[in-house]
Parts: sequence; C-alpha cells; structure tokens
Amino acid sequence: MGSYMKNQSAPQNDATLVCWIGDTDLLAFGKYGEDNRLPLYLRTARLVWEQDKEGSGHDFDQELSKLDIKTRNSSIILALNKARITKDPETPEYSKILLFTNRPSGNLKLLGDFRASFASFISNATNNYASNIEVIFVPSANDKTCGVDGWDYKKVYAATKEILSARIDKGENPDNYWYNITPGTIAQSTTLILVGKELSPKSNFIQVEKSRRKVYHCEIPFDINTVIDKYASSVETPAEPPIIGKTPCFLKALAKVRKIASKPVTVLITGPSGSGKEVIAREIHRLSGKPDDKFVSINCAMLSKETGVTELTGYFKGAYTGADETTPGKFELAKGGTLFLDEIGDCPAEVQAELLRFLQPLNKRNPIEREWRLKGAQPKGETKYAGVQRGDIRVIAATNRNVLDPNLFRQDLYYRIETIQIRLPSLEERKFETDIKNGIDDIKLLADAFLKDANANYITDKTQYRKFSEEAYQALREHTWTGNVRELQSVITRVVILSDNTLITKNDIIQNLNTDDLTSLSGTSSNKLTSAEKLKEIASELAREDILSGEHTIEQRIDEFKKSYCTAALRATGGNKKEAYTIIKMHPNTFKKAIER
Repeated sequence: MGSYMKNQSAPQNDATLVCWIGDTDLLAFGKYGEDNRLPLYLRTARLVWEQDKEGSGHDFDQELSKLDIKTRNSSIILALNKARITKDPETPEYSKILLFTNRPSGNLKLLGDFRASFASFISNATNNYASNIEVIFVPSANDKTCGVDGWDYKKVYAATKEILSARIDKGENPDNYWYNITPGTIAQSTTLILVGKELSPKSNFIQVEKSRRKVYHCEIPFDINTVIDKYASSVETPAEPPIIGKTPCFLKALAKVRKIASKPVTVLITGPSGSGKEVIAREIHRLSGKPDDKFVSINCAMLSKETGVTELTGYFKGAYTGADETTPGKFELAKGGTLFLDEIGDCPAEVQAELLRFLQPLNKRNPIEREWRLKGAQPKGETKYAGVQRGDIRVIAATNRNVLDPNLFRQDLYYRIETIQIRLPSLEERKFETDIKNGIDDIKLLADAFLKDANANYITDKTQYRKFSEEAYQALREHTWTGNVRELQSVITRVVILSDNTLITKNDIIQNLNTDDLTSLSGTSSNKLTSAEKLKEIASELAREDILSGEHTIEQRIDEFKKSYCTAALRATGGNKKEAYTIIKMHPNTFKKAIER
C-alpha cells in the first residue's frame, strides 16, 4: 500500500480522522454490545448485517463467534486508542471523527438507530470523543435513501469527494484530515487515497495492523497531480464532439444550443430525418455538465400503446403477466440527467398522455423536477420504489413530423415540450449556403470527418487509407441529399469499403449513391425533370419546417435561394460574373444584389 516512514503530524488539536465503517467494525460493535450487556448495540449490528448480507451465506452469529476481539478488533477503535496501545508519536490525538457508511439502505429508522448507537459505541470503547463523532450516511446518486454501492469505484469516489468537498467549502482544512485506509471495501479504502491526494498534497494516511495491534502513519508514494500532468503531456487533448458545420443556417442553430444548454428548460429539436437531432441533443447534455451515463435515449416510435407507458415509468413485480421482478423505467434511469425522446411525433396516444403528466410543472424554482409512479400494485415489503418517485430530469424531444397537427399530436403536450425550439437545417439548405472561396463548405467538412472515421474503422493498413479527389468532392456537392447527414455518412462508408483505389474518384461516388439518385449526376436530359421534382420536395420540406418554427417567410427563402443559386453559378464559371449571370439569364444588378445579400 505504501512505505512506512516518520513524518510530522498535523496540529493535534485540529486533526480529523476519516474512514469507512467496515465489516469487522460492525462485528466489533455487536461484540461490544454482547460483552457489555448492551442489547441495542447487538440488535442494531445484527439488523444492519442481515440486511447487507442477505443471501450471501455470511451468518451474523457465526461471524460474531469467530471474532477475536483482541486480534480482530475494530480498526477504528485501534486507531483512536493508539496512544495507549503503541505509544506511537507519529499519529495525533483526533479532535473529530468522520465515519462513512453505506449501510443500512432504505430503512430510515434503522439508519438513525445505527448512526446514533455506533457513535455511542466508539465513544464508550475509547472513553473519549463523545461530542465529536459523526456517522455519515453515503447515499447513491439516484436514490438518497439507498447506500452507494461499496464495490463501485466510480460511484464511491464521486460520493466521497462530494461530501468532503462540501465540508472544505464550509471552512474545514483538508490538510488536517487523517485517512484510515484499513476498513471498508477495496473501493472504499482506495477512494480515500485518491480523494485525499486530490484534496490536499499534505494528506496524511494511517494503516492499522489489527493482529499486532499497531497503527502506522504511512506515506502513499505518489502525487496525483503529477500523475495527471504526466499523462496529459503524453496524449493529445481530445477535441470536442464532432459538431461540424460553418454555414450560417447551421451556426444559427448551434448558437441557440450553446445559449440554452445550461438552462433547465425543455427543448424540442425539429428537422428532417438524418439531420443530426440526436447529435445536437447529446451536445446540449454535454454542455450542461451532466454525467455521460445520464443521457437516456428512447425511440418513441418503438413504444407500443400496450407497454410504452410501463417502459417509461417502470413497473412492480406482478404488474402484468411476465413481470417477474420490480423494474425501474426510463424515468428512473434518467434521474439527475437528460431524457431524450426521439421521434416524439410518433408517440402512441397513451404514451402522450403519460408524458403530459410527467411534464407537469411541480416547482417554479426548479422547472425540471418530475414525478411518476411505477405501474401495478406495490408488493408487500417493497421500499425502494414505494409511492411517488421524484427526480430532476431534463427532457429533450426531437421529431421530423408536424407536431402542430392536432390529429397527429396532443397540442397541450406540444406546448409543454416546446419551451425552447431548435430547428436543424437539412443538408440541402446547408449546401445552398456553400461558399468555397470563404471556406464555407459543410459537404466537404462532413465528408472529410466521415472519411477519417471510415479509414480508421475499416482499413487496417494506413498506407491504403482513402482520400478524395477534387472531382469526388464536386460529385458530393451536386448530389441531392434527401437522407441528409446520415445518408452522406453511409455513402462515404460504402465508398471506403467497396473501392479498391486509395484515391476516391467521381465515379466511385456515383456508383455508391442510392440507385434512385444515380441520374442526378448523369447529365442526361431526364435530369431536368428529376431536378424539378427534387426542388418541389425541398420546397415542401422548407415550408413545413417554416410553419413549425415560424423563423422564415417565403420572401426570405426566395432571397436565400437566389443567393445560393447565383453563388453556385459563379462557382461553376470559375468566378466569371458576366458569364454566370448571362448563362442564368439574370440582370447584372440583380445578380450582384443576390451575391452580396
């Protein structure tokens, strides 16, 4: 664990002992009650042990009979009695004791009895510290009545650091903490080392050798900040998630994302299928600072009217045929984070009704506080999910449907989810705003990013990595992307896998486009009809989106189209303005105004 050495102790009148209550400490608590005719101690220890060890085969009375109080005493008692046991000057007399426990779970009365009686046991067994002992219950992040999983490093670390950091914020000096790293699970004792090193470079650690009844002041031979700095200098700083785009219409949506990410509001993301709605939802979650594992996504189109509600709320054992055990739903999993309702426009009516109840405001000061109940009758003895469940859950919904249609979607639910609305442009809209001269070319940016990923995922020899020719880029720009960003990614993946050449050509792109769209690059006379039909599709999509968002008028759309059309004509003629406006039969002044708009 570490080398032993003499070291100056913290000021004795300020020293605080910090440690977890381990199994042996709990048994010693019961043993003390048995030996000293204190039935409350013995009874409480037995109840806590049996709740924690249920089904493990570790019988309390058998384990208690094995306990040799001289050689297997509580390491907490030994640490506090060290002056009388070892006469060791290295460790101080403590002015305060902080004892962490994750037991018992879900039984508030038993928890209260345990905290009070265990503190009393420590005071009686050491003849000291009567008013300076705190037994601190360490809960899980999801349920404050249940103890943190003592074997989960990540959760134990987060909970322990949160408690100690809060005390430091109130004025306690972390240099005065002495961590007893003997009791508890491996995760609990290791966490004290990590948190101690992180909170103060001067952290003190002790270790108790119970068989020899000795207490050591031990040095942990590393500095966590040095380790982090060394690692950081050897790796490349990871970039932010790939939110790619420079066109004005996309940057407008992204600006709104960054503005509202930290605000506790419900968000509705609209846009055509494949435009990146989930990517944006994850970006909002990331910028809000919530844990990665607290982004819970559900495809509402996959929810059935029969089981969709229970998938959200969870259900008790026996709630319906096949419900063999109590199961939490998506609401429970998303507590403390984000619930992403994808394709909410395809929700069954029954699920829409449940979401309306779930989104009912409860607290003006905390608009994302939610409540729900598990479905079915609560089984006897069920405590964890009894009654109304509550938690902070931010909701982000997404759809490519017209949720303003009352025949499709409940309007009262629509007004609950559209507190903030973000409309994502289609890839065709982004393509209209391409300005290669000024480096605005989302097709190229996205294609390069997808090519990099495809090379890394599918090509084992780096010398065979694919790259685009300029003609390939142009072929991608000329294609009509009805499937948006998702379709572009699929095409790039197919090209990388199926192409035998390292240089991707225009022909490679054409061959890997969807069959129905091959004529879009063929140059045949039938292409005029295909283009007209596709223009109608784009216009229809834009009109639907504008009605949904109210962000554009038809005049604005016409101006946008003129600018994009004239810019494309200018690019096609190599920058020759006269040739461009002559070919498209536009007056020079009108052409100039369109370009400069």
